[in-house]
Amino acid sequence: MDTTTSTLTPAESELATFGHDSAALSAEHAAQWASATGNLYELPEGLTWPQYRASSSIGEPTLDPDGRDEVIGGVPVRIIEPLSRPTRGTYLYLHGGGWCLGSHRTTDGRLRAIAEHTGLRAISVGYRQPPEHPFPACLEDCLTVADRLDGQRLIGGDSAGAHLAALVLQRRPGSWLGALLTFGVYDLAGTPSAGSRLDTPVRMLLAGVPRDQWRDPEYSPLYGDLTGMPPALFTVGTRDTLLDDTLWMAARWRQVAPTRLEVVAGAGHAYTLADLPVRYETEALYRDWLTEQIDAPN
Repeated sequence: MDTTTSTLTPAESELATFGHDSAALSAEHAAQWASATGNLYELPEGLTWPQYRASSSIGEPTLDPDGRDEVIGGVPVRIIEPLSRPTRGTYLYLHGGGWCLGSHRTTDGRLRAIAEHTGLRAISVGYRQPPEHPFPACLEDCLTVADRLDGQRLIGGDSAGAHLAALVLQRRPGSWLGALLTFGVYDLAGTPSAGSRLDTPVRMLLAGVPRDQWRDPEYSPLYGDLTGMPPALFTVGTRDTLLDDTLWMAARWRQVAPTRLEVVAGAGHAYTLADLPVRYETEALYRDWLTEQIDAPN
């Protein structure tokens, strides 16, 4: 079966940079994810937000036995140290989940693989979340941890985490070796591909901020100053509602720093959470790219 011609539109085939051979599987997951997450940001009756977060299945619940739960500047973090090689720096990771969901304790497996492959200490940030803690609480927590890191630093995040990573970089430019930004949201008012799909979590994030201000650079990094940004790797699927966010942000980023854009054939949002061939290809790409940045002459 030729998944490229039978599954992808001509525009997708041209835009995608990898994953064509498994596009049918990726597209199937994209449809399933869209169907299953239509009401993701609506609090189920009878649950509090902490209870809902604890019961949600975003991420992988298995904890690395050698990982550590610590507190940095009052912010809870999960730390994964490389076991097979010396530590060469720090990778600061910001989890996704539409700001209001997700946890810093659900990515141990991926961060362990990064730590062993690159020699980077991985630190995942348990930032405060809306609606209990609206913006800028989440960003303040990420900055608190970032400001306490020594040595060589890289940063990354998925979805809402990529949004926060971009804001951290804009507020602390010039001191990072690289940014790994995965299907991020960079325009909170919605790019054409996103439309109004994120309005519910954004309203919780920006409690009380009028919608006509959501594109203010304080909130939407797509419109902020990119001076001093580090090299970046952007990844997104052709069927991700945040496709335009990544395409537009990568285009702007390319004007100020080395930028690599990888678009996954047929993939939707959060494809890196699924047991898909392109998930493992993407994770290998992450590890190799991070290694390139840490090895590059400074």
